[in-house]
Amino acid sequence: LPGIQVDVYQSNATVVTLNNVQKEMTGLYKCEVSADAPFFHTVIRSSNLVVIEKPVTVPEILVEKTKYSLGEKIRANCTSRSSYPAANLTFYVNNMPIRTSDLTKLYWYVKSERGGLETSLLELETTAVPSLFVDGRLRLRCIATQYSLYRKAADAWLQEDMPQLAHVLGPSHPNPDFEESGQSAVQCSFTFYLSE
Repeated sequence: LPGIQVDVYQSNATVVTLNNVQKEMTGLYKCEVSADAPFFHTVIRSSNLVVIEKPVTVPEILVEKTKYSLGEKIRANCTSRSSYPAANLTFYVNNMPIRTSDLTKLYWYVKSERGGLETSLLELETTAVPSLFVDGRLRLRCIATQYSLYRKAADAWLQEDMPQLAHVLGPSHPNPDFEESGQSAVQCSFTFYLSE
């Protein structure tokens, strides 16, 4: 067959080894086994063969920002470029795979490129809730895979935008004007919450 190079040294009665495979060789392959005379029984089995081209780079994560207040929308996307077939993408939060829910939406796109390659894009939209943050931090991971042949990951760290405490103390000594008038002085302490 045109383009098919059989490695006769790595092939035998049960194994056929092909050299220099190209993605154009992806397709349905059949194996036919025939018995000798006098019966000449024939058995045919078929299986799909996929020749992959790995992505040219590791996956990339883009986020709108790195700090989020509770209740805010978290938006991120993961891209795996120029492969065949398009890589499968999965988002993880703190090592747990993200699933679509009332609070979380996932959108997957595949863009065709010249040369038969494909770029895959996974968009994530979720809501910042306390359970997503561990000690105020969230680890967002994207894993790109192609069958069992390719697996690469990219990470992004997000922070919970928590209010910072600022203490404002009153004077440490009573106002002398109060002492002279016979009035008592009370020292007050205030706590203010500041957002960055």
